[in-house]
Amino acid sequence: MFRAQQTDVCIYVTICRSPYLLRDMNADSSRHRKGHSVGDLKVGSSSKHTRWISGPALMLGLGCVVSVAGVGAEPQPPLGSSPSKEISTVLAYQEVGYEVISGGLRVLPQPSPFKREPDLGHRRVRRGRLSWRDLPAQAVPFLWDQTQRKLYLDLNRNEDLTDDPAGVFSGVSTPAVGAKQQFTNIHLAFATEAGRHPVLVNLDLWAYREHFQAEATMRSFWATRISLHGHDWQVGFVESPAGRIGLARHGYLLLRPWAARDERFNVQGTLDALAFSDNVFVQGQAYHVECQYERQGDQPQYRLKFTEQRVPLGDLRLAGEFVRRLVLKEGPYTVVLGAPAGTVQVPVGHYSAYQVQVQKGDVIALADTELTSEGIKTRLVVATNQPASLTVGGPLTNALALSRWGRSLVLNHRLVGAGGTTYRLPNLDRSKPPRFTVYHGDKKLASGNFQFG
Repeated sequence: MFRAQQTDVCIYVTICRSPYLLRDMNADSSRHRKGHSVGDLKVGSSSKHTRWISGPALMLGLGCVVSVAGVGAEPQPPLGSSPSKEISTVLAYQEVGYEVISGGLRVLPQPSPFKREPDLGHRRVRRGRLSWRDLPAQAVPFLWDQTQRKLYLDLNRNEDLTDDPAGVFSGVSTPAVGAKQQFTNIHLAFATEAGRHPVLVNLDLWAYREHFQAEATMRSFWATRISLHGHDWQVGFVESPAGRIGLARHGYLLLRPWAARDERFNVQGTLDALAFSDNVFVQGQAYHVECQYERQGDQPQYRLKFTEQRVPLGDLRLAGEFVRRLVLKEGPYTVVLGAPAGTVQVPVGHYSAYQVQVQKGDVIALADTELTSEGIKTRLVVATNQPASLTVGGPLTNALALSRWGRSLVLNHRLVGAGGTTYRLPNLDRSKPPRFTVYHGDKKLASGNFQFG
């Protein structure tokens, strides 16, 4: 925010997140001031209303434009019609060195000391119990020594924090208001109806005055290899710390080519894992999917079943570049399209939302949006007798929303696709935020960085 008293200003926005995306616009400031650079953004500051202006297009072509076709087309086909081949597979528990999904844990304060505790001297510590959403009776007692960056977990839950040598962890402080520390490589286990259930997590603890929060980041999931429609896939189930263990609708379906099995993925950062759906269309074939949580001896396991479905298909015309994965949602099936191009066939029906992951080199951008037209929710209609069209790609531009607040001008930055869709960079380097500079003629009025929020 800054004071704006001039009637005409010129604003330059620079994104400094990746060499793939945009050149450094500060390299030739004189051309910027004279208005010769394609990065110039010009806006009058006299309006009291919010205005959108577009900036330089990124070299990575992104964005989405939707053309709805087939109005009055056939209704959605009934699910489960003409079932055929069934493929069943058991998933194996796996641990990885990267973060898969994060979620908050419930913290139950402990006002008095536990039955036995390590020697803490006179240091101020925080005590409590960490609870998974559906297992409050198995909450893990903990003691957090912020001064020494130590976390003590009562893994056997007997309220003796001195008899768990594997439950003592050293943490690393991270920047935050108050105290925030991260503790890694924490193995926990929970008793379930199917047996003793393992998880590997990192824990982030944050405290400010009387406020306290805990977040668990999963580093384990369940997966295996399977052949679908002649192609090998890694399929799996990803549990959420905020969900119920063993319940499919609280987790995510991992579905990616087997060749990509060693690549890192993150539920919030890629589209390799999707919110679990009973009906999935992938590799030109529709499936009904079941996820069962069961006991094998004294150990739990997940079993996935894919049952082929025969459903009517319609044409969807796609255009654009750099699309790694497109997912159509809120329709008869969750449609998963890998690197789609040209015309593809998908189940007939109405789809109200989509997700798209675009990628060039190591740069990834994501969009997750509902289909709208002039602010009104609409649908992509796929029919057998008339093609629908969807454009993914086109320039992703820097856009600013400008609004007055008294004598101040408020700037809000977005990455906007061709159809007005907002994109985000999941691997954003917050140490290099977008920058702006304001000129009146050749006179520099203000400059600064956008704040994340």
